[in-house]
Amino acid sequence: MQSAIPDDVPAPKAVHVDLGHHILMGLYPIPLEQIGTDAVTILRIRIRRSRTNTATSFHSSKRIPCNGNGDFVLCSWDHGSVLLDNGDEAKIKWGELNKYQRCLWFIDEVEARWTLLQERHTGKLHFKEFNWSTDEDLNQTQTHIATFLSGNVRGSGKNQHTSIADFTPKKATQCRDWEQDYDRIMSYNATTRKLIARQRF
Repeated sequence: MQSAIPDDVPAPKAVHVDLGHHILMGLYPIPLEQIGTDAVTILRIRIRRSRTNTATSFHSSKRIPCNGNGDFVLCSWDHGSVLLDNGDEAKIKWGELNKYQRCLWFIDEVEARWTLLQERHTGKLHFKEFNWSTDEDLNQTQTHIATFLSGNVRGSGKNQHTSIADFTPKKATQCRDWEQDYDRIMSYNATTRKLIARQRF
């Protein structure tokens, strides 16, 4: 986990907080293109949660892609996809995925969109990323962000998306098996794997 906001990024005069829904739904690039990245200084902070924990959280709360109960969860057929096209092969692959593996696709899709957004605005936008696997990771991240924004605000360490699923040894083994099977089914090429590589920590 990176531990500090870059020194060369000035503290913003105005702060817009986006919890991620716009980037999830592919809407974030639109205001950037309309406003123009030269007109504003934007610091984008990304908290990247452990892939297994995220998939388990969405799966256990029944927020599954393409099941009609998405709650800001992408569906490749409704929202487009970087990782899947609309061809027959993609639909066959989708049909082979169980609900947990469809959550894995969602996580990989978000990572791919994030990577492409960064590449599109290289040198114009400031990005800071933190990886979240443990409660301590989250506490440190909140402290860094709060210190940058105000100098004296502390994070609580609480998050409503904390998974309620049990992580018994049996459950952990099952998740690993599903993840290996997902990689076999999707068979991403080297270019695609590069887009999602930072999510595999």
